[in-house]
Amino acid sequence: MTIKKHKSQWTALALFVGLAILLFFASRDFLAMRKDPPIYPGPGVTRVVKLSTYYPTIAGTDDDSEVYFLEGDERGGTALLVGGTHPDESAGTLAAVIVIENAVVKRGRVIVIPRADHSAFTHTQPLEAYPQTYSIKTPRGERVFRCGSRHANPVDQWPDPLVYVNPFGQTLAGEEARNLNRCYPGRKNGYLTERLAYAIVNLIKKEKDLKKIVKGIKEFSQKYKLRILGGDTSKSSVL
Repeated sequence: MTIKKHKSQWTALALFVGLAILLFFASRDFLAMRKDPPIYPGPGVTRVVKLSTYYPTIAGTDDDSEVYFLEGDERGGTALLVGGTHPDESAGTLAAVIVIENAVVKRGRVIVIPRADHSAFTHTQPLEAYPQTYSIKTPRGERVFRCGSRHANPVDQWPDPLVYVNPFGQTLAGEEARNLNRCYPGRKNGYLTERLAYAIVNLIKKEKDLKKIVKGIKEFSQKYKLRILGGDTSKSSVL
């Protein structure tokens, strides 16, 4: 009986040690997803601020991403480039990074948000075998970029509602509450992703010239009788 008891204790200890080792490596990979691949601001970048500048309640969250300003010496218009709304759609992020690292503005301004939904870069789509990263060979060596997910990390925003009704009244699957593209124009006191959308819209409103984007969308929708993102579409198209 004593021998069997000792064997059981050693078996339990071995299982505990094995589990601890497994958790150590798993947690290391998990935490590594929170470390951003570097972006190297080029000579055209004049300043970098956080999105929380435009709505402070997202400060300290994983959605408080960087906003890069490229400002020319001459007065002109302002353009906004937003990448990383869906990090698993890599073209937008790469376009934003290329502009940040290479563009030099002579007239007007370009504002770039390369990782709009920063939280969504910190995980991948469950059960879809998405890679965590992908790499691109460049003249200066191989660059690694995060693949990410279509939705914000549930660690940052949980639980999902059973049904999500977005600010325009669309009825969507609950997980869409973590989809930045479905949360505009955001809610001041809503889910984290809604507050992120609210911060980006605040940026558009507060930065000179960009507020014309909002006005232009409204005028366009009224002129062509389009309904924006939801509502009764039986008599109109959806923009």
